[in-house]
Amino acid sequence: MAAEGSQFVLKATEDPTEVGWTNHASYTAFGKKLSLDQYVRREQALYNHPFSRDGYTYLLQRPPNDPYLCSCENFKRPLYFTDELPDGSVVVREGLIGSIATVFTPEKNRKKGYASELMQRVIDDCRGRLGLTCSSLYSDIGPRFYETFGWRTYPSRELLLDISTVEAKATVQPSKYVTRLLTLEESLNLIPLDNHLLKSKDLPAAHARLRASTPSPTKVRAAAVGVTKNAHDWFAVRGNFYAREVRHMSDEQVGQMAYGISVGTVPTTLDSPQTSPYAFGLLFLDVKFPEAFITRLRIEPGPEGDASDPAERAATAAALSLDVLRAVANECRRLGISKLHIWDPEAQPGLVEGAALLKKEDASIDVKVDDRHDELSCFSWFGQDGADLKDWEDGNMVVQWVANEKYTWC
Repeated sequence: MAAEGSQFVLKATEDPTEVGWTNHASYTAFGKKLSLDQYVRREQALYNHPFSRDGYTYLLQRPPNDPYLCSCENFKRPLYFTDELPDGSVVVREGLIGSIATVFTPEKNRKKGYASELMQRVIDDCRGRLGLTCSSLYSDIGPRFYETFGWRTYPSRELLLDISTVEAKATVQPSKYVTRLLTLEESLNLIPLDNHLLKSKDLPAAHARLRASTPSPTKVRAAAVGVTKNAHDWFAVRGNFYAREVRHMSDEQVGQMAYGISVGTVPTTLDSPQTSPYAFGLLFLDVKFPEAFITRLRIEPGPEGDASDPAERAATAAALSLDVLRAVANECRRLGISKLHIWDPEAQPGLVEGAALLKKEDASIDVKVDDRHDELSCFSWFGQDGADLKDWEDGNMVVQWVANEKYTWC
């Protein structure tokens, strides 16, 4: 559907007046539990953060004589993806992904085709000027609208812990492993290891499984968004803003909030061989709604196929998961957070089993694993310099999205 009025432009803007228009217009959609002043100050703080200054684009659709039709944001992030060479070997390459966020059209401008034209121009911009390898977004309006422009829905599941804010009276067993909730600074140290394991372990393994299940000549790739310290800190700034403005927490209390967790002995160097079981994850705590997410969760009971018995390995994975979930649930309870989310739970060994153990241990926690029906993960693949676009559009390219999780959303 063509938009009404053909004379308007899509522009990347840093003009404070134009950004101010969009902040005031989008407040009704994205400013829940904040005053307009708080919402604008939050947006300014995030806009001025190094993560936003390095690869952020605010895309504004407007005609010459009207301030604002619709808008969205695009955040560049590092991407790792597999490439199968002619001899059958697989290498991991690096590219860029654009995370589309806060697609918004003021109510008076809806049903006029503005958002459709915006999204077509956005994906053309991603494929062209921005030189991205792929694009992701999360849809609150179902799959069909964005599929029109090349984003495909990637279904995923969710582990949800509904946590009573009343202190549990259950007899809690001591943690099997040394378990630590991490400050923001401490959690940043997990990021290089996670990226290393994505490239050296997760992506090659995912590619091999996908290749084995996909008949030739269909091409396959496995891809994952890389974590950066600036991105993790950006989410922390947002979480800390809510803690201060909504919950009126002091700086000291905010500084005590956990932004990561480690269980067992996490390797301290990238190439250290694994000598004992461990787990870690990053935390996003949102006291505004209130809810929390564990992202980049890793449950590492030990290499598959090693000398340990499979049943023993499964029990170790469940024990690691139990320690992670217990500690994070207690932190949520301390902060009055009632819901803990983990996307794609079956990707981590022992996680669902560990959640069942926690439920058995603490009856005040309800555990559910189900398909996600909103905030649908959507993904569009172009390849380096658009090399894979035709194969993607023709159905001759299958891409597995590894670590499809809340981290890639804003």
